[in-house]
Amino acid sequence: MTHPAKTLPAPAADIDRHWIGSLARVDRLTSRQLEVFLLLGRGMSNRQIAVALEVSEHTVKAHIAKVLRTLGLESRLQAGLAALLHQQRDSPG
Repeated sequence: MTHPAKTLPAPAADIDRHWIGSLARVDRLTSRQLEVFLLLGRGMSNRQIAVALEVSEHTVKAHIAKVLRTLGLESRLQAGLAALLHQQRDSPG
């Protein structure tokens, strides 16, 4: 019996370059997109973000889509992880 070829994860260097590239583009986010990005890093749902920012969930989804495109990310999970890395990188210590 043959097994389908497995896709191997990208080498660590490629992953590092991807994150570095994404984080380098954070300054391209609008102030509202940055707020949404940072709230994703806190693990907030679309509904929680909408309540916190006093906007509709539809607006939050639009902001998240723009954040993903701007940073070259594929999911809100990646955006949340990138937000955590961004906050760690920018925090003194």
